Amino acid sequence: MSYRFVLIVVITLTGFSSASARDEVSLPGDPPEFFIVTAVNKDGLVIQRRPPSSKLVDVPNIVYKPAFKTLRATDAKGKKLTADDVTQRVKPGSVVLVSPDDRPIEPVFLTVLKDETLILLDIIPPKGATGIKSLE
Repeated sequence: MSYRFVLIVVITLTGFSSASARDEVSLPGDPPEFFIVTAVNKDGLVIQRRPPSSKLVDVPNIVYKPAFKTLRATDAKGKKLTADDVTQRVKPGSVVLVSPDDRPIEPVFLTVLKDETLILLDIIPPKGATGIKSLE
């Protein structure tokens, strides 16, 4: 009797596992990156990201200096923020998210953020670009 019970359980579990394997989820695009605001002045921000170093290579810090006059920013709800809004929300030591491109962050990533999270758009240059938008 127990042999039949085990066989029925194995067959049932096999049926459930194969059904869920067919339900594939497509992965979203690139996730946003976390940056630390290291300075705020009248013209813009200085933001810095320290990628994790590997055992073989120590990856250098990445620094961007977006100017307020060209800065595009939103909160996690998608509300556009002005330069004045940004200056009121950030100070050195604040964490901001940076979109990997010039588009808003995909909704799946926004689900884990607080509504007041500051998101910067169009900061990271596209692949193959030779210049960086900056104060300098």
